[in-house]
Amino acid sequence: MQDKKAKGTAPVRMERAALGKGIDMYRIAVCEDDQDNRRQIQELLEERYGDAFLTVTYAEAGDLLDDWRRAGRQMQDILLMDIRFKDVDGIEVVRELQKIYGQVCVIFITG
Repeated sequence: MQDKKAKGTAPVRMERAALGKGIDMYRIAVCEDDQDNRRQIQELLEERYGDAFLTVTYAEAGDLLDDWRRAGRQMQDILLMDIRFKDVDGIEVVRELQKIYGQVCVIFITG
């Protein structure tokens, strides 16, 4: 598995060969404070795309930001980001990620 650390690089594709599948996969973060919505999104991705995605869920957008800061790199290829959280604005979190890591692929979602 290889990760690109430079700002503005294209999404990172992980070789599934390391997992014994031999095909590419993308890493997705689902940032949604509603537990039912997180579960439904994850189930939809699994039903529709099978093992094409490695999905990680976050109840708070700040947790995703903290994980990326601790790792010192972009942890996921695609973010499905809720716009409104109790304590933070999802758009502001994405702006912060863009300042640190450059281009970030994000799809905003809201209920």
